[in-house]
Amino acid sequence: MPRARAANHGDVPAGDVTGLDADADVPPHDVLTAGFPCQPYAEAGEQGGLFDDRGQLFFEVVRVARARRPRALL
Repeated sequence: MPRARAANHGDVPAGDVTGLDADADVPPHDVLTAGFPCQPYAEAGEQGGLFDDRGQLFFEVVRVARARRPRALL
């Protein structure tokens, strides 16, 4: 098991978020913490923003939040 996964306290990621069915694959929860790469938005980069594939991950966070309606989103 890679060290990064072992440091996850035994939790194993389900895989690529774009392939998840938010209703079926994401259990109900009160707090959703999520992040996406900063490179598409950073001044040091090309600033592709939402037009960069990595910037599209923002919409995956929104998709899961809309489906599961957590009490808090960080």
